[in-house]
Amino acid sequence: MVSSKRTVVLMLVTSLLSSSGNGFPGVGTVYKICNGESYDPHDGPDYIGSPLFFVIQFVLGDVMENTAASQGHSYYAVSQEPDAIAYGHGACDGKLAETDCSTCMSVAHERILDECKDRIGGQLQLQDCRIRFEIYPFIE
Repeated sequence: MVSSKRTVVLMLVTSLLSSSGNGFPGVGTVYKICNGESYDPHDGPDYIGSPLFFVIQFVLGDVMENTAASQGHSYYAVSQEPDAIAYGHGACDGKLAETDCSTCMSVAHERILDECKDRIGGQLQLQDCRIRFEIYPFIE
């Protein structure tokens, strides 16, 4: 009997800690989609790197830095160079505090860079936030 009460209490505490609005944003992966096309990050003029690599890095960094402070925790970005362009979007659960959204976006940023490395697009949905980048304009 005591063991079953402990299990119920543990389940309740775990549930409370994983919900929004308590200082612990949910960063478990809900889904991930990476574009099947990739690019060579080293293929650029004078071996300085691909222009696409730089615009993707910039747009994802911009989304990570600005989503939490944006109205409704939703932010669109574009990064453009003469030979490349990338679009990005970040969003958090509207119930999250700005600091929690920022934390969630930092985790999403790191994961999408790792899990969609050298891809021309990708989306990552965590429990409390999402991040997306593409080489074409989009609206979510």
